[in-house]
Amino acid sequence: MTVKTANAGELKTEALGELRVRRTRLIGVQESKKGEMTADRQRIESLKAERRTLVPTARLQGDAGAQKRIVAIDSDLPALERGVADQETAFAVIVGQLAGVDGEIARAEWEEQRAELRELLENRLTGKVAADLEKKAAAFASALKAAAEEDERIAAALISFEPGLRGARDNLQTLKRIRAQILGFGLRKVLPIDTWGLTESRMDGRSAAASELRAYEAALESLNRLELVF
Repeated sequence: MTVKTANAGELKTEALGELRVRRTRLIGVQESKKGEMTADRQRIESLKAERRTLVPTARLQGDAGAQKRIVAIDSDLPALERGVADQETAFAVIVGQLAGVDGEIARAEWEEQRAELRELLENRLTGKVAADLEKKAAAFASALKAAAEEDERIAAALISFEPGLRGARDNLQTLKRIRAQILGFGLRKVLPIDTWGLTESRMDGRSAAASELRAYEAALESLNRLELVF
């Protein structure tokens, strides 16, 4: 199909549904005409075959009934043959009309698809999707920063309370790196993130939430094991 750029409203075509109804109607007429032509052709061939069988009887034996039947057949055949020729002309017109409707349907479907694509493109002209992604990315980065800062504050508070809780502090301080690794690995297919050689097998079953839970459970356990000595 040749694609041409058209201004809005330049092409005034029937609604696609109406075109399809029209096509169905034309196909019905086409099939009906084809059936009529087939029946008339079979009638003509039947009469010609009958005439061939009557000729010897009429000509050689002088059978009056056979001669009368031949005259009747000769009278009917021209009209039948003209009828078939007229049907063939009408059939050709229907075929042409059907081809025209098929062309209109193809163009209407093309216009419909173009309209759908135009709507998709116009919807993106608002920049809403990109703006929303940027907003979410900023919120994500802010949340990561806040979580890391809280880890640091809690780690510092542990050491301030009891210098012997260095192990718990170290675990909390490594959460920032572990969290970044796990979350970055999850985003590797949509962002150009270096996953530090991590693989699916190594990361299987790991989650930022589980890592954080383990680190804080261990810190709480260490805190609970402390005993006050005077």
